[in-house]
Amino acid sequence: MSKRSQIHQEIETLSQKLQSTNQVLSGSDELSMLDIDLLRKTTIEIYDLVNNLRLVMHEKASRDLEAELQAAKALAAEAEAKAKAELAEAKARAAEAEEKARVEAERAQAAEAEARIKAEEEAKVEVKEEVESRYSSGEVEDKVEVEVEDEVKDEIEVEAKFEAVSEPEPMEETVSAIEEIEEELSPIEEPVSESEPIEEEIIPAEEPVVETAAPKAMPVFEEEPTDLAGKFSATPIADIKQSISIAKKFEYINTLFQGNVEKYSRSIVNLNSMRNGDEAFEELNRLRRELGWEEEDANYLELANLIRRRYLG
Repeated sequence: MSKRSQIHQEIETLSQKLQSTNQVLSGSDELSMLDIDLLRKTTIEIYDLVNNLRLVMHEKASRDLEAELQAAKALAAEAEAKAKAELAEAKARAAEAEEKARVEAERAQAAEAEARIKAEEEAKVEVKEEVESRYSSGEVEDKVEVEVEDEVKDEIEVEAKFEAVSEPEPMEETVSAIEEIEEELSPIEEPVSESEPIEEEIIPAEEPVVETAAPKAMPVFEEEPTDLAGKFSATPIADIKQSISIAKKFEYINTLFQGNVEKYSRSIVNLNSMRNGDEAFEELNRLRRELGWEEEDANYLELANLIRRRYLG
């Protein structure tokens, strides 16, 4: 039996005793001191028991409150531990994702470098084959052995640049599109007489025309080249379009013609079909002003040299 139940039972016993005494005294005309003391004693005992009951109930309430407080603290600690575990797991996942992204980026860079090296090697092989083809076809007067060694590489200094025009397209499709445009725009060319002697013509400087930006004369080239590249620059050519390799087509389109394939094709056809070198260089200067080419640009100078060789003689 709990202490609270015991107190309730004692209060009930005293109450019954007090009720019995009261019934006895109610039939008597006088109260003796003994009866009065008995009533007082019983009343005091009941009062003490009520106070004890209050204390017991207060202690129980305090214990219940403490238990609830401890339970709340335990729940809070459990929730905090769970939150810390979730945070640690999230950080671990983030670190794993970051490491995975770093590895993928390194793989992509390695693949890009490998593709660039492969493209450069293919371009060098293509240049070698083109050089050997020109020697075998007799375009160059002096016979020179063509070996892809360090010395020849240093003289030719050819770097293949395969950059996308606007959006990346397959090379074969782009080349096919260029060739189709060139075939549509190509005029009927007059045959070049092979019996006429080939002499290098020095174009005199044109007098400046009165306008905001005067066209400049033909770029100056060496008259007696001694290296391999120089020998090519002194050789006449019959067709500018056929003298530009696939790699150079892409380079000219991207650097000189701002990625416009049709503009490149039309301009090459026009430059190739002029009546003489003077008209060709006037057209070249017009393109230079229109597209903002620098006079020292290597690709511009190469194109100017091809025009000079086209109209030699």
